[in-house]
Amino acid sequence: MRNFRRILKTVAEPRLCGCDLFIASDFSGSHSESAYNVYSFVAIDPQRSPEWPGRMQQVRRRFLGERRMSFKALNDARRQQALGPFLEAAEFLNGVCCSVAVTKNFQRMASTSSTLDLLSSGSILSGKWKDKILENALRVILMWSLVVSEVGDGQQHVTWLVDEDEIAANDLRHTDLLQLTGRIGQYFIKRPMGQLCVCTTATEGQNILFEDFAAVADLAAGAYCEVANRWVRGEETNGTDDGRFELETQTRKCDLISDWFFFPSTGLRRVAILIDREPTGGRSIKRITHRPPGAAEYQLPI
Repeated sequence: MRNFRRILKTVAEPRLCGCDLFIASDFSGSHSESAYNVYSFVAIDPQRSPEWPGRMQQVRRRFLGERRMSFKALNDARRQQALGPFLEAAEFLNGVCCSVAVTKNFQRMASTSSTLDLLSSGSILSGKWKDKILENALRVILMWSLVVSEVGDGQQHVTWLVDEDEIAANDLRHTDLLQLTGRIGQYFIKRPMGQLCVCTTATEGQNILFEDFAAVADLAAGAYCEVANRWVRGEETNGTDDGRFELETQTRKCDLISDWFFFPSTGLRRVAILIDREPTGGRSIKRITHRPPGAAEYQLPI
């Protein structure tokens, strides 16, 4: 917890101080071939991101139309053409993008074998949950709480946009997710907060801006997951928290997204975290830094 917060602090300042805090999250790595689960959170101050909607409308008119941008769908030619301009538009978001890769060797991070029975017997859960899905929900809530705690300035109304996956698969689980977020968040978010809203892209209907906002987290999660499963560990840059990784050959879409993700930004500040098992058997948490080939010349054409 302490190291996670310390890494987040490297991109947390200046804090997001608007009256509203918007957060989108997306997850990757559920397929059996992946050695990691990846969780991405994009937290922004919408009042300080006034140019982003207009930039996205331009990208949609020129490339996407009604298509939803997502990492898995980037085999589509129009989405491939839109990817660069889409990432350029994301630079006009004022906030923080945090992506966390967690080794699947850790089956539990936020629950125990008795947590499901405890919450069910205490009438805290109204939906039907499986142990593995509840662990994932609690893990996501824990990371979300730490992100809000470090990047938010307090007294803000918080809207959390989640994809309609297993942790919010129906109305009852959606309600449970809201209740658990409120209960758990109060222990980790040090500043008083305003109202909390937990919604899904489905509940927002045809609001394409919500889809595009969620897609930023989707692209970050998908690319980081591919990177995590292909890297070759290199020389450590810092003995405790920072690591440098040389990447094996990967897909062109992942190359472009990872170049963007690891490129320094003053708009949407980005940080990658790795929670892994060390060869000695212990656990480690590190900030991952990577300078891809050609990154010194890479500039966003804004």
